[in-house]
Amino acid sequence: MAEQEVLRAQVFQNAICNWRCWYCYVPFELLSANLRYSSWFTATELLELYLKEENPPRVIDLSGGQPDLVPEWIIWMLEEVRLRGLEKEVYLWSDDNLSNDYFWRYLSATEVRRLAESRNYGRVCCFKGFDEKSFAFNTMAKDSLFNQQFELFERLLETGMDVYAYVTMTTPDEENVPKRIAAFMDKLQDLHINLPLRTIPLEIRHFTPLHSRLGKEQVKAFNIQHLAIAAWQRELEDRFSDQQLGLPIVDVSLRK
Repeated sequence: MAEQEVLRAQVFQNAICNWRCWYCYVPFELLSANLRYSSWFTATELLELYLKEENPPRVIDLSGGQPDLVPEWIIWMLEEVRLRGLEKEVYLWSDDNLSNDYFWRYLSATEVRRLAESRNYGRVCCFKGFDEKSFAFNTMAKDSLFNQQFELFERLLETGMDVYAYVTMTTPDEENVPKRIAAFMDKLQDLHINLPLRTIPLEIRHFTPLHSRLGKEQVKAFNIQHLAIAAWQRELEDRFSDQQLGLPIVDVSLRK
């Protein structure tokens, strides 16, 4: 696919998530598998809906919620694409919030290998904060789960799968932000020296569902994230050459 500024995609969302990130643009009632706001579809039905579009985009994004709460969904969709001979026409993309190990628990080794070897499949994993404190603040989950994200990402990386990363840099605590960002980047580079070059800081913006969730700490976090992103950029410049920084993200190698 040629590079372009705007990329059209068809997004399918599963209506369930095990995080409750305060900045999520999805209303929480749409993340609880509530049939008042969602319906059951097979992978076949989803692809049929996609193909009925007058000009279907070439990217299908399996989002959520957390798609990996139903890890079979991804392999089922990939199989539907293959059965219809669309492997060179459709790129399948899935999101992952690094919250559970269902991918490993419920998919067979053959299915994992199939995803890892598919040229038309990629996955982006979102780190919910850059340290234990920001993680717990963002997700309302135990801070001890922060390090689990790196363990899960490493397992995906070891498959050879085409993986990318996001990081959300909201925190209510502005103390030592540059030092904390440097430590986070160290942890990424422990997984692969080039991983920061495949990691995109996500700017958190105001969406309507956020209004009822905003307190003083959340409002403060909107501003602190810009300090964190500036520190991130300085770390990139210190650790990588101009040539490396200029690489398109898809050309950054994570091979070991």
